[in-house]
Amino acid sequence: METRNHNEILEQKVHLEWSYWDKDISVSHFPVLWNNKVVINIHWTYGSGTGSNNKYLNFSEQLQKDEVASSVMYKSSRVEMEDDETLWRYENKQRKFVWKTFSDELEDARRVLVDTIQNSENRFWVSPNELEITLNGNSLGGIIAFYLANEFPQVKNISTVGTWFRKEQTNIPILDTFPEAEELSEQLKGFKWNFMMHYGSEDNVFSPESFRELYEGAENAEKSFIHLIWVDHGFWKVWGDVSKKPYQEVYSSISTLVEQWKLSSWEENLLSVVQNSQSEVKHNIDQALMDKYFVPDDEDDLNLG
Repeated sequence: METRNHNEILEQKVHLEWSYWDKDISVSHFPVLWNNKVVINIHWTYGSGTGSNNKYLNFSEQLQKDEVASSVMYKSSRVEMEDDETLWRYENKQRKFVWKTFSDELEDARRVLVDTIQNSENRFWVSPNELEITLNGNSLGGIIAFYLANEFPQVKNISTVGTWFRKEQTNIPILDTFPEAEELSEQLKGFKWNFMMHYGSEDNVFSPESFRELYEGAENAEKSFIHLIWVDHGFWKVWGDVSKKPYQEVYSSISTLVEQWKLSSWEENLLSVVQNSQSEVKHNIDQALMDKYFVPDDEDDLNLG
């Protein structure tokens, strides 16, 4: 196990045997000792451990800083190969998952969960039976979360970020083996704890109907819905501009759920929030500059005569 201690953040890295090809599963734990709550982040299709703009890393570190819960993030198994400079970024990602199936991706996540539970006493100083696990699934990761929740009784909460119900993209690795609707419906119905769905209005990957079907399909869960206007599928852009605000909203809702056992529901226009925030920062900077350069002290008054 590798350990990184930086800026009051303790990260413990382990490598698990792969379920697919030759690249192992790289797992990072951010422990909060004697806290029985654990949040496991499941990345989207072809995702990395840290996420776009380091959103998963920032999310995991903040959970530890605030002592909300121990957190876990991972990078699933894939083919070890160099990028082809003639291809665009997403095509290079697909190449590393050729012939990988949904079952393979599910197995990677299962191994992470099993390892987390079996080693909870060593990593978190909490027994496996005392764990309360929240799965935060991004896009495809949300579907995987429902499968795992019905297998492991320690899972009490599911949060999804940009997760859909229907298979709308078929001819790409992993998604070409996506479960049929009947099987998926059974998984959704089987979950009876807390379910919180995050959806961005500018999601151009899947239809609003598909998100609605997911929400309504979890008919036996206690659930809530958070709708963020002008936010993209990956929850890292607002109106096309890179922003940390969308995933900060995810963090806020999940921390409330984990700490207070309270589901949050709201709709928010993040474009106005970001613009207001930027305006406030700009005002503060402008005021500081004004104070520094254009508010005379006694000596300035003398110099000015």
